[in-house]
Order: sequence, then C-alpha cells, then structure tokens
Amino acid sequence: MTKALIQAIINRITSELPQFKTVRIYNNDLQNMDDGKVDSFQYPAIFISFPEAVIYRDYGSGIQNTEEIAIRFHIADKYFKDSYILDIFDLKEAVFNKIHKFQPAGCSSFVRFSEQTDENRGNVYAFIQDYKTKFINDSKSFEKGLTEINGIGFEPTYEVVINENTKDKINTEKQGGF
Repeated sequence: MTKALIQAIINRITSELPQFKTVRIYNNDLQNMDDGKVDSFQYPAIFISFPEAVIYRDYGSGIQNTEEIAIRFHIADKYFKDSYILDIFDLKEAVFNKIHKFQPAGCSSFVRFSEQTDENRGNVYAFIQDYKTKFINDSKSFEKGLTEINGIGFEPTYEVVINENTKDKINTEKQGGF
C-alpha cells in the first residue's frame, strides 16, 4: 500500500470529519487500550486498517494495480455516564457520508460492503466499516498513452529524452500501434 493512498484517506477524515480527535493507522489500539498497553488517545477516534492481503497485478513497465482491496475503519467513542448512547450512530453515519464514493487519485470509488459492531470493548462503543476499492500504483512512468487500467483512471507522466547525436533524424509523424 502506498503512502499517498493512506495520506489521502487521513486528509479526507481530518478535513471532512473534524469531530474525530484521533485519526491514525490501526495497530490493535482498542484492545491495547483495554489491556493498558498503550497511552490513552482521545475519543472519538477512527483508525484505518487493511484487513486482507493486497493482491497486485503487474502490467509491465512498472505499472501495477490491485484487485479489490478492503479498507477498514474502526470508529470508537468513549461511553460516559452522561453521554447519549446513540451518538456513536451519528459518527458511523458521518463516516459513511464522507467515505462512501470517495475516490482518491489512482483509486476507484470506495464502496461500503460491510459493517459490524465491535462488542468486545470496555467503556467504548465501537463500529467497524469495511469498504472496497481498486488502486493503481503509478510510481513509474507510463508508456504509450495509457490512462486507464481495469476502469481506474490516472494521469500519466511522460519523459522525452533526445539524443543530441540523432535529433535531426527524429521522425515526428504519428505512428500506428498501441
């Protein structure tokens, strides 16, 4: 998974969902908090994880894309005696409204496919939402004007190198092919 995709998700959450006080990659944080293994973090919190292996297809020339990948959001809010229990439902709906159909550069639109409660928490209400997307790794230059793979569009980058010894022999006519 590339840093650009993860950063796009974090940027979306921090700019569109300011009610979340903690936004980060999930590292079993909720369980570690319950076990007293981590310092506290602020609630409401949202964590991002990739619960399944990411399978890549190689198209050559440094171009790869993924089959569908799952992106999981762990949404949690602390239960306080005076808080309204149903506030967690507002949080999970807010996440859905900002993440469903979100399309970072190089990805297909995020589509929610699963949601469940995480009932194994102490004084925390938690939900898990799973989304599917496809991702293209465009870290290499693309050849022959390719702008889409399996329905995922991207902006190709081009580099032209002209050999000084042969620049007078360059044919600028359009050639057939790809």
